[in-house]
Amino acid sequence: MKRVAVVLALLVVAGLGLALSGFLADFAALGTAVSPALIVHRVALLAARGVVATGRAAADRPVAVAGLLAWAVGLALPLADVI
Repeated sequence: MKRVAVVLALLVVAGLGLALSGFLADFAALGTAVSPALIVHRVALLAARGVVATGRAAADRPVAVAGLLAWAVGLALPLADVI
């Protein structure tokens, strides 16, 4: 069961990592510089989603809740003009 959780979490992170690379490719195609803070923010959201996937796949509720809280904070930070 734990092995399946790890594989699923890695697949989620890999898929979202591809989305991040597409995001960066869009900025490069436009000739716009990407700020390092934006890259760090996107990677942090990627890590939070990986934690959510790990918690759900392993049926570990505290891990899933921690991932959801991290993801919610990551989404709220730009709204609060922190990032």
